[in-house]
Amino acid sequence: MGARVGSALWTVADILSIRGVLDAASEDVDTAPLLAAFDVLVAEFVGMRGQEGAALEKVFRYHLAEIERLTSEAAECADARKDMMAATPRANLAKVLEASDRADPDRVAQELAILTVKADVTEEIDRLKAHVSAARALLDEGGRLVASWIFSCKSSIAKPTRSARNPNPQF
Repeated sequence: MGARVGSALWTVADILSIRGVLDAASEDVDTAPLLAAFDVLVAEFVGMRGQEGAALEKVFRYHLAEIERLTSEAAECADARKDMMAATPRANLAKVLEASDRADPDRVAQELAILTVKADVTEEIDRLKAHVSAARALLDEGGRLVASWIFSCKSSIAKPTRSARNPNPQF
């Protein structure tokens, strides 16, 4: 394994061979001050990590509330367009059948049914609600697994709000 510095490729062996990097100390070093400060440093480090965690928890809770708000908005949009979603495929099927003598009505109906199912975001909205609930539970338990939760549901966060906001889907 090597790293580039300028145009040269440095290996671990190159770095360790530099004078002073790995030289053994020729005189006894008094480690008492380091050992005395160690407990204080660890306590300060743990305290700092706690402050960082509290700050991140506020950020996560804010974003969870925003995801929940947008999910509710998407659900309202989806509910508002249910009647239109049912009528649009029928109207489009009639248009296609009027315009073409060769179109197989069953095949066109099948394609429109597939598009109608794809346009329904109810499942994604339900999934987002479950993700928000799971994330809140993780935060309430101390937040240790929040990063893995974010990774697992990342793709679910954007889809419903994008498709539910489009009040006139094209079939």
